[in-house]
Amino acid sequence: MKKTCCVMTCEYCDLDVYLNVRLFYRSVGYRVLKDRPSRNADLLVVLRGDKEISDREYAGIVHAYDYVREYKIDWKARFPKAEKIFVISPTPPECPDGVTYVKGYLPVIPELWQSPIKKKHNRPIHISHFKPMGEDRYQQDLLKLIKSGLVRVYGKKWDRVDVKAKPLSYRQVDRMFASSSCCYGLMYPYQRGKTLSGRMWQAPLQGCFVISEAGTNIIGCPGVIEASGFRVDNFTTIDDNIEKCRALAADAAQFWKTATQILADELKLKISLKSVSNRRIFGPRRLLSAIRQTVEQPFRALQIRRMLKLTDRRPLYLIVETVNTCNARCVFCCYGKTKLKPQVLPLDIFEKVIREYSEMGGGAVSLTPVPGEVLLDPHLIKRYEILAKYKNIDQVSFTTNGIAFEKYSDEELKYILKSSFMIQVSIGGLDREGYKNLYQVDQFENVLNSVSRLLSLKRSVGSDVHIHLSFRTNNPNFEDIHREQLEAYKRQGCLVSHISWYGNFGGIVKSGEVKNAQIIDGSGLAKNETCVYPLLAPSVLPNSLITNCGCVDVNGDSLIIGDTHHNSLRDCWSSKERKKILDSFRQGTLVDLCRQCSMYRPSAHLAEPVYKNIQSYQKLPLEFYMLYGG
Repeated sequence: MKKTCCVMTCEYCDLDVYLNVRLFYRSVGYRVLKDRPSRNADLLVVLRGDKEISDREYAGIVHAYDYVREYKIDWKARFPKAEKIFVISPTPPECPDGVTYVKGYLPVIPELWQSPIKKKHNRPIHISHFKPMGEDRYQQDLLKLIKSGLVRVYGKKWDRVDVKAKPLSYRQVDRMFASSSCCYGLMYPYQRGKTLSGRMWQAPLQGCFVISEAGTNIIGCPGVIEASGFRVDNFTTIDDNIEKCRALAADAAQFWKTATQILADELKLKISLKSVSNRRIFGPRRLLSAIRQTVEQPFRALQIRRMLKLTDRRPLYLIVETVNTCNARCVFCCYGKTKLKPQVLPLDIFEKVIREYSEMGGGAVSLTPVPGEVLLDPHLIKRYEILAKYKNIDQVSFTTNGIAFEKYSDEELKYILKSSFMIQVSIGGLDREGYKNLYQVDQFENVLNSVSRLLSLKRSVGSDVHIHLSFRTNNPNFEDIHREQLEAYKRQGCLVSHISWYGNFGGIVKSGEVKNAQIIDGSGLAKNETCVYPLLAPSVLPNSLITNCGCVDVNGDSLIIGDTHHNSLRDCWSSKERKKILDSFRQGTLVDLCRQCSMYRPSAHLAEPVYKNIQSYQKLPLEFYMLYGG
């Protein structure tokens, strides 16, 4: 009977890595299973150094490939009963007693990836999703080359920096490298000198040289050219003769065969990789089939399970609504239809909640009131000063209509800009009459002037804050009509979004009663899975009560889980009141607010890509904010 090897990749699935690993361990004689942990497995392989994987009862052998080098992990504490633990990394991590460090990278099977080299283009390429890296000089150099047309780029999320690019499949990536003489690699700063970029093995196997940052070729990969900066002369000096490219592919194949054989020896695996090259390697159809098998339902289920585990311990983020008054009368909003009297959250209650949140580990805080306008808070600057006292409060955000920015001095706004992660400005279109029809106030010029002022002050202080212009209209073609103006805002560094359909705030806003706006009716939605909103965050209301839904419980009378005067935030999150709310979806005992709500998102939504990079409570990705607003 074959020995069993379980490969765990629940943090994120690098398909190229997994396919190399699968063939490697199959060649040893293991039956390879993916993302199906079993205490009876002979071997557990952990990819990326995933910090969520642990099993205190597992007694087999562990191979942990820590090639991302993002976390410091005590593997012995995670697998205290393991027979042996090997940590594989190009540079030594901290290893406690009982853990064996193996200098190496990942198994790479050249025959799995190499394509025929027929023709080479001398225009460099860069294949990667856009990485938010601030003012990193290598990324800034690369952006200049891309925007000047000297480098072709492929991947997702490049529209954030006003670059058009499309993603490629794994097979397309191979073909692109095979037809290019050189490419640019770009690593996160914390990875440089500690690990390798995947491009360092992928591209040279196709005869494509890699231009990388200084100090990154730490194991001497063939075809990797280190550069002190990314400039035109990086690639104009490369000899792109096709025979030299073919020679590079042969050198790279031999290098990785040798490195993988050494890795097998260090891991005490009896394998001769000469036999691997004689196996039937994946053709395009089999590779596509393998990729499809890899990304199907088990991966989605594991991601949902990981997010549920993460949010069961404590909130993913915290909402604190400090005021409930507003200076606009938006036709699509519930303001004016609530029962609450005007209130401001007392400063002592605010500090108590923030202190308790910090004691739970801190993280993201939203100051967006629903309903209300945060800039009308008379203590807003003081609240920012309180937040600054807690170093683990790392992302502060809010949504505003922008009308009251004019009441703040330049120095006050600079302080807010330097202290915030995102400011989302809700704007009623790009014409005065349309704005007045939706917002019922004549503040269009004031808001646009405030946006310009905000952008100017942001530049003056060098703030990294994300300014998100969230346009609300009743015209689904708004983005096409105003494309030039929206592109101009993007060039100034703004994020831009648009909606023309609106939620019903749990039935408080009714479609038949609203003119000039389309309201979604949520009463007909099936709601037998727990909604993500009460799973992710609580909201502290201006009257000091805590609701489990800051999205629609605007009156604070349907989903209350505690009172800040008497309960701690931790107690509220683990309370029987909250458990009753979560269980009500499965049991069919929803309160009327939830039954009518059009904002419902089932827990299956946690399998979506926006959550895959959420591994802790700190530094939530920008995609999350674009989905949930400020």
